Amino acid sequence: MTYASGGLIQATDFNTRVESVNQLWGTGSGNYGYGQSTTVATNSSGSVVPASDWATLIARMSTMQQHQFNNTTGIPAQPTSGSIITYLAAVDTAITSLQNNRFTTYTTVSSGVVGLVTNSTTWHTSSVKTWTIAFANDNTARYFFNAGGSISLYSDGNTMSPATWNSFANTGYTYSQLYATSFLHAGTVGTYTRSVYNSGQGFYNLTSTPATFLTLLETGTGNANYNNNSISVAWSYNGTGTLTATLTFLDNDANAFGYNVTGSTYGRFNLNYPENTYLTSPAATSSPPTITNTVNSQS
Repeated sequence: MTYASGGLIQATDFNTRVESVNQLWGTGSGNYGYGQSTTVATNSSGSVVPASDWATLIARMSTMQQHQFNNTTGIPAQPTSGSIITYLAAVDTAITSLQNNRFTTYTTVSSGVVGLVTNSTTWHTSSVKTWTIAFANDNTARYFFNAGGSISLYSDGNTMSPATWNSFANTGYTYSQLYATSFLHAGTVGTYTRSVYNSGQGFYNLTSTPATFLTLLETGTGNANYNNNSISVAWSYNGTGTLTATLTFLDNDANAFGYNVTGSTYGRFNLNYPENTYLTSPAATSSPPTITNTVNSQS
């Protein structure tokens, strides 16, 4: 009989809900799975499901709700040993909500500055910085993003001349942020123009071929010669735990006399880990990726 009001609660009813909860809490697959080890055990077909097992199931749901929103809203009370288990519509409603909000974390834990590189070589055409962000494996990368982690790529500490380039990088671009299924550019909008902005894509859209998530054009100077100068961000993923990020400053101005850009260009990351009160390794700060700068060229 299907789990419903007035019906008998069978082991298969319980196990179906356990599988849905474990898909989120445990290894899961794809964009499901927090990588936690304390999954809920299923019951043998035809057996009586004790109140303690239902209590364990609801406890895991409560922990995930706290991870997502730091509250237990919508999670039913745990039954006590010896009590009669009744149909709880709130169980299925809560599981659906947990699934729909699986990329949410009520707060993040900042890594601080990581992967910082600078370059003071005078350049005329381009400044390119590329990094690899290597998690232990694909699962560890999945758990990080699935649980609400994100990676911010900053360029807000430049000391470039001319001042238009410095402003373009420091306030026009500032930083961008890669999430599981979305992308954010946090710099000035309106003063500059985003010709490419893939805000609806994220980690799960990455392939081994670099994809441009943002191209920002320097349209705010009042000088049309500089309108084709750009800052772009590209990401890729090798499928086994390593992401690659590239930040490119392209000087493509139409000024016949041209100019050189002097001073220092700057790039660094901030890893925004899922909260670590309700979740533990490997999604949290105890499993940091290795960040390596592979290109830091100016020409």
